[in-house]
Amino acid sequence: MALTGPLTAAGSAYAAEPTVSGFTDVQWLLTNEADEDQEGQFSVPQVEVDVETDNLYVAIAGSDSDSFGVGQAYFMHNLNDAWQFRGGLFDSNITADAGAAVDMEFTQNSLLFGVLDSVGGAALTGVAVSGAVGPANVMVGYANDSSVTTGERKNSVALLVNATPMEGLDVEFGMLTQDKDGDGVGNLMDINGTYMINGFTVGLDYLSGADGDTGEFDNGYSFWGGYDFGNGFNVKARIESVSLVDGDDVDATELYASYALSENLAVALSLHNTDNGTTDFDTNTVEFVATS
Repeated sequence: MALTGPLTAAGSAYAAEPTVSGFTDVQWLLTNEADEDQEGQFSVPQVEVDVETDNLYVAIAGSDSDSFGVGQAYFMHNLNDAWQFRGGLFDSNITADAGAAVDMEFTQNSLLFGVLDSVGGAALTGVAVSGAVGPANVMVGYANDSSVTTGERKNSVALLVNATPMEGLDVEFGMLTQDKDGDGVGNLMDINGTYMINGFTVGLDYLSGADGDTGEFDNGYSFWGGYDFGNGFNVKARIESVSLVDGDDVDATELYASYALSENLAVALSLHNTDNGTTDFDTNTVEFVATS
């Protein structure tokens, strides 16, 4: 679930000496009906170097078309054995999808993550506390207004709660408040979950907005399933749809197969289709993700 990695509940053991890790994402665009001039081209859409100490996490990210910049940078302080306080720039982890290639279920980001990212809600600049409340992990953040607004700047509240109520089932609730004085879709609420049994995985993600203007996000869903054959090979499929206020729905599907060439290198084939009500196009990609 989203509340993993650097944003786990307090009490995680951080190394006394700096730990350096990272990844690179290499893609070969086989076909792109939206822009045939790009077909056959290689790209490196994501490169990231992560440095972590006992009280600091910094992720430096870039690509072949963009210079390196700060992806995340925050301090961490354990309030006690169960709760942690952090401040700086950090991922909100709202929606089931993620921004980093190593954390994504598919080659393409989900439509719901695209909505979140478009209003600045994928990453927050502020402070947060996280910890365990009974069987659940909870994160509460207070950050700069993530929506695109004019005039006086406001602040947003983020809430993320996830739990495993039974073996194989993970559920999560996320919320992000946004000031609506200017442009933006208003408050966002997300609920998602995955269920795994005997190599099969199914997942569902639902995101809703509020007070959206014409052409802006109203609500959407993403549904996916997959099977792990073992020996590093698995296949997945996803269908998703986003509804706009007084506008056409945007639908997408993706077929995905991946194979682990080694412990730190995987190759995947993605067959992706998008239908935005005006155009319908395919994007087919071979992807390599290497980690360190």
